[in-house]
Amino acid sequence: MKTLTWLHISDIHSCPAHTGWEASLILDKLKEDLNKLRADHGLVPDIIFVTGDIMFGAKTECGEISEQYDAAQSFLMGLREMSGVNAEDIFLVPGNHDVNIDEMLESQTDWLAKQELTQIEDMLHHENKEWRGIV
Repeated sequence: MKTLTWLHISDIHSCPAHTGWEASLILDKLKEDLNKLRADHGLVPDIIFVTGDIMFGAKTECGEISEQYDAAQSFLMGLREMSGVNAEDIFLVPGNHDVNIDEMLESQTDWLAKQELTQIEDMLHHENKEWRGIV
């Protein structure tokens, strides 16, 4: 029987000024854990899932969003190198802190859940701005 082993990481929140987060310390500890899992149980991740909140978002003390992503990328590349997982086998799912909420359309929020079916049908038939955002 072939098995699939995955590593799931969530809520990195890359923002040292706000969280005291230090990628190198976390990577070192994670590397110890991965080595122990390999030695004790023969477990080596085939894929890695990073589900949400890679960065902290629009907080002044966290710097520019691009800087937060740069720090997160360094962490993820370090994780990839030490785990041996190929870059294409790392799956990222953005969280609420990872998106620019100023760019979100109403349909990407709970607005859609509050609509009557006829309003949604109307949106689909008229291909308005909300529809273009969904597509």
